[in-house]
Amino acid sequence: MVSPAPFPGGRGVIMSFTENSGQLSARNEKKTFEMALLVILAVFVLFLFTLSPTVTEEDSGDFTMASWFIGAPHPSGYPAFILSGRVSAYLIPFGSVAFRVNLLSAFFGALSCGALFFLLKRFGASNSGAFCGALLMALSRSFWLQSIITEVYSLNLLLSVLLILQALKWEDSILRGRPVHRHFLASCLLLGLGLSCHQTIALTAVALIAHIIIRTRGRVFCNLGPGTLGGGLLFLFLGLTPYLVFVVRSGFDPYWNWGDPSSLHQLRRMFFRSQYDSVVSVKWSLSQFAGELAVWWDSFLSQWGDLIAVTSLGVLCALLLGGFRGRNNVDIRKGCDGGGCERKSSERNCFEGMELLLPILLLFCYSILLLVLNPFPLEEIYIFSSSVFFIPGFLIVPAAISILVSLLEKWLENYGIKGNFLVWLVVAIVLSVPLKVNYELCDGSDNMIAYDFNRNITKCMDRNSLLFLAGDAISFPLNYLISVEGLRSDILPISLPSLSYYWYLPQQQRRHPDSIPADFRRNFQGQELILPHTQKIIKANAGREIYFTGVKEEIAQDHSMYPHGILYRLGEKGSEPEPLKFNLAQEARYEALLFRLPALFRKSPDLFRKQRLVAHGLLSNYTFIFYNTGTFLAERGHYEKALKWFRRSLDFLSDHYDSLFNTGFCLRMMKDNPGALEYFRKACSVKPDSVNGYNNMAKVLLDMGLAVEAVRTLEKGARLEPWNPEPLTNIGIVLYRVGNSQKAREFWLKALAEDPWYAPALENLRLLESGKDSAGSNINRDL
Repeated sequence: MVSPAPFPGGRGVIMSFTENSGQLSARNEKKTFEMALLVILAVFVLFLFTLSPTVTEEDSGDFTMASWFIGAPHPSGYPAFILSGRVSAYLIPFGSVAFRVNLLSAFFGALSCGALFFLLKRFGASNSGAFCGALLMALSRSFWLQSIITEVYSLNLLLSVLLILQALKWEDSILRGRPVHRHFLASCLLLGLGLSCHQTIALTAVALIAHIIIRTRGRVFCNLGPGTLGGGLLFLFLGLTPYLVFVVRSGFDPYWNWGDPSSLHQLRRMFFRSQYDSVVSVKWSLSQFAGELAVWWDSFLSQWGDLIAVTSLGVLCALLLGGFRGRNNVDIRKGCDGGGCERKSSERNCFEGMELLLPILLLFCYSILLLVLNPFPLEEIYIFSSSVFFIPGFLIVPAAISILVSLLEKWLENYGIKGNFLVWLVVAIVLSVPLKVNYELCDGSDNMIAYDFNRNITKCMDRNSLLFLAGDAISFPLNYLISVEGLRSDILPISLPSLSYYWYLPQQQRRHPDSIPADFRRNFQGQELILPHTQKIIKANAGREIYFTGVKEEIAQDHSMYPHGILYRLGEKGSEPEPLKFNLAQEARYEALLFRLPALFRKSPDLFRKQRLVAHGLLSNYTFIFYNTGTFLAERGHYEKALKWFRRSLDFLSDHYDSLFNTGFCLRMMKDNPGALEYFRKACSVKPDSVNGYNNMAKVLLDMGLAVEAVRTLEKGARLEPWNPEPLTNIGIVLYRVGNSQKAREFWLKALAEDPWYAPALENLRLLESGKDSAGSNINRDL
């Protein structure tokens, strides 16, 4: 290796990353830029082929509307992305607005990987190693999923990598004793822009400050006078100026303007997320932290598959053991007056561990520190949502793998073309692993779930209808279709959860004074308690049809709602809903409301259900509305028609217990005992702790003459709930029916031992002991 020349002002040399102190030779510089462009092109093509064609679940509709109207999305506002989205929607001449902003996310994702290529070169990787690491980041599950929809995380990673590159230049200037003002100010500007995109970039800043302190022995603010520090603060606020656009635009009352940030006070509330009047708060505890850490670990392993993740950690440990064991010290000789750094011993190899210090710090900040500062509920939907916050910390894997490939290339450099071929073969194999693992899941090219679902909502509704929405997963894409694509602009959508926000109700009252009374006040309670307070809105809209989405069955019954397509329709209080007479015309209308199942769900429903929880929630709306329609019909004795709707609900969620159970019930009522037994068994396999499932399975077995199996089935239920007298009573009934009165009596006595006042057991025992009917015709024979 060529020895680098000493730095000005110092007798020694800096720890180098590549030859000639990390500066690429003129001969290699062109090749490096060509490789970076190849990375950007390859990643963009990958994202383009898997890009979602329209609005999707999650926050896609929110960001798309905010970009189109230049309004505010949910806190913290993300103005850097919103303004970029508006430019993209204006300049791209083809596709829907949602597609154009999706394309912007893909573009930012490709640029992120290009910037990461240069960062990996900065860490000492070769061209092949940096190429492998950059593409590996593109193939990570969370980053890939977020780069093909309208989301802020691809831009967030781009700004994070650019901030790291600039901060490392600041660090080098300190170590070399050169002026640091330019790099410090540029770092502050990038940090401000990053905060305008996503506030988690502050964790990147924490990791960078820690890294510079360690590498410069505390001289992080070397050569920074009051003027430079003041300039840095000014540049930080300059990066935050996109937020001021929200204040200006709020004066024009754009269609989508979450939080109505019309003043600096409201803007501050948005930035600090205090607009959420009620949020899910989780107290930190050791057990909570352990659960979150397990979630993080599972997310880490799932990004590229276990093999890549574990290999990268092994490489990291090996490099650290080899690097820090013989670590050389850096000595700051001349303080902050322009002096340089001098090494006490010979130059260290670029792969001896210190270069991975920054990725390690990033890993710490985006795992341990993030989980401590921002604990989240250990529920499935929150676990899915939280995984995107870890993305910058996952840079440790591309960094470790890139150095491993670089070491392999160095080891094979004497083998010429054969060695190069082997290196690129290894790169291809490494990249093929996450590509195979993630492609099916991350391919969003046919993801029409949110689009189809909300179009079908509009097909269920009459003109000039009022629609109460149960949550953002439906509200965001539906509002996008209404406001941006102009679909059914006659519909007035009202978000029930948003009624608890201080800004939402006044905004809607101002826009729709005839539909929302001025004396209606916001309510901080959940959906169950908000619904009764919507009566004033319902009365004010007496001349129009009113619909609800995603309402629980018991709430629907309490408020005279009934299934209508994939919605609930508000009926007259106490009246039988006439539209559900289910004549031929009504049946044909329901058939027309069924949407085509997206190919993505059809080809891998289990994988899709596990990873796309929000989209799964939209599909669940179909399941529950079809299930409720079937329940409505079954309660009125229409078992054959009810069976059709229960089976339709199972087309969307094949493991929905209630649909499986009621399908079995309808088949039993239709005297199809083998079919009923099959569905009861499926229901019990989904919910093995369901005593009711075992009871009904036993009924079918008894009807089929399989008394022994019926008793065994009931015994399973009795073991689940030994305190429950019902299974014990049912076992007694089965035994009585097969002529074993003595055994039946024993089980009824056991049931009474658990509950002395359990009526069925008391009645059966009384009739048995009275001897009035030795044939037992008066004994309760129904389980």
